[in-house]
Amino acid sequence: LIRELGIERMHAKIIRHYLFTKGAQDFRDINAIPTGLRESLAKLASAGAADWKTLAERESTDGTVKVAYGLPDGHAIESVLMPYQDGR
Repeated sequence: LIRELGIERMHAKIIRHYLFTKGAQDFRDINAIPTGLRESLAKLASAGAADWKTLAERESTDGTVKVAYGLPDGHAIESVLMPYQDGR
């Protein structure tokens, strides 16, 4: 998305910092980038999972947890959390 929109490298670094370091859940909360860019990003994508719906959740005997999520655009994704003995 960043490449498709031709976002400047400086703004891309700021966006990445806010999403992965500061935990921003909405592009409109990233005050360090121009308002127009924040609004464009918010219309095209979501930064958090607040608008995802849990469709199914299963836990296996080894502790692995699979969750299927429904996204606002109608697509679905699955996440898998696998327990490890070494603390990962």
